[in-house]
Amino acid sequence: MTQDIVSDMMSAPLSNIVRVPAGGALDIVYGNDEEHRSWAAEQIGSGARFGKEAITIGVERRGKLCAAAVFNLFTDTSCHAHIATDRGRSWASRSVLAALFAYPFQQCSLRRITLPIAASNRESIILAIKLGFQFEGRLIGACRDGDEIILGMLAENCPWIG
Repeated sequence: MTQDIVSDMMSAPLSNIVRVPAGGALDIVYGNDEEHRSWAAEQIGSGARFGKEAITIGVERRGKLCAAAVFNLFTDTSCHAHIATDRGRSWASRSVLAALFAYPFQQCSLRRITLPIAASNRESIILAIKLGFQFEGRLIGACRDGDEIILGMLAENCPWIG
């Protein structure tokens, strides 16, 4: 099932809104970038803003957005990612995580993802570490409410793609 979702995602045109069933009541949604960027910024807070170049992948539970990954600041080898959730945990199935990580690592052929998180957001830092991100540093005063933690993941260390 996970491989089917990744194949569907990689063949879907990003100019259209595409929903791919991810098992249970979950759907992975591509192409609804404006709505997903706005929702993610609201969930993240701390002054988060994403430009129109940011690509998103949403996760819906029974038609309602429950998680979104925002990918931005692309280079030839890396991008930044931001993961926003409705604070629930049921969105993070293996098939959903495989699809989220397939975009930067397989479709874009990037080597790494950088994940900046406000130091005050302990819940997100814990989630990132559980997803396989590694602590890389701290940017003093980079957020409205204090410091920012920088985590990273290399494609070869990603536990969600094969």
